[in-house]
Amino acid sequence: MKWRWLGLLCLMLAGCGYHLAGNGGQGVLHAGERVALVSEGLAPRYVAMLRARLARDGIEVLDARRADADAVLLVRQQPARYVPSAYDRTGVATQYRMTLSGSVRIERAQRTVWDSGAVQATGDVYVAGGPASVEASRAQLEESLQRQWLRAVYARMKSGF
Repeated sequence: MKWRWLGLLCLMLAGCGYHLAGNGGQGVLHAGERVALVSEGLAPRYVAMLRARLARDGIEVLDARRADADAVLLVRQQPARYVPSAYDRTGVATQYRMTLSGSVRIERAQRTVWDSGAVQATGDVYVAGGPASVEASRAQLEESLQRQWLRAVYARMKSGF
């Protein structure tokens, strides 16, 4: 009986189109397409990472908006927000929360055909040690969040929603 309920649940999820981000068979960009990549606010090394990932999937990445591109991939990322999230008894911040947010849009013939919506990556830095230690932890967290954000964006593009 338990297996029947499990099977019914799986069928209901499949029937409503539910699937995990990044696991779709068809994404919004396909192998063999020529894509113009325009980024705003994303550091050049992460743009290079995105280019490499697209190239691995057989998508040719062009520099800017070019007439011979099949689509335009617009990647926007706001500056990282770094705000205190916990305090000790004296009112000194003991924990900071860093949030990266942005969005990706794909245009074809100057019309938006797909929009990722807001994509966020969030993490915490705990204050321990001196300023150098805190700054090193902050830089390490930002690196990790940038990679996490790029993975989330790419998963949405691959799944198509």
